[in-house]
Amino acid sequence: MRDWKTKLEKWVSAWDQLSELTKDCFPIRRPVARDDENNWPSDLPRCPTLVDFYSRCDGGRFGSYTLLPLAEVDDPSTGWLADSPGLEVKAGRWIQFGDHEFGHALLWDADADEVVLYSPDDEEPSRLKRTMSQFIERLLYPSKKTTEDEDDESNEMWIEALEEAGLV
Repeated sequence: MRDWKTKLEKWVSAWDQLSELTKDCFPIRRPVARDDENNWPSDLPRCPTLVDFYSRCDGGRFGSYTLLPLAEVDDPSTGWLADSPGLEVKAGRWIQFGDHEFGHALLWDADADEVVLYSPDDEEPSRLKRTMSQFIERLLYPSKKTTEDEDDESNEMWIEALEEAGLV
């Protein structure tokens, strides 16, 4: 497993020196001084990888994904997700922590430690088949390989941003 924590710290440190275009395309929010252990919302299932992530960066845009600020991370199981098809919905199982550029919610399934893309318009969620740790690692170490189905432009721009920061 690659060291995504150090890479994220370097991205946050290098961000001020990036071109305005790069900063506009990939905005970030700096973490507020916080105690990692006591800052995680008590009403959400605890995700150690997200606790580590939010101690270094309070969300932002990473390729085609936007990660919400910690204050906006929530459990959608009693709200919009409650009547959604294709998911076993119960309070305390799901965290919405971001979204995809095409509007799909980015969810973490605490029971399975799995990241899921979900749109209420779809009958089934898109299971990314990645744990949260694997998902965050992939955000910060994007593949230069692309397929016809992938959103190549966002991936290419994100890789260029990481190169500009000296991180590729």
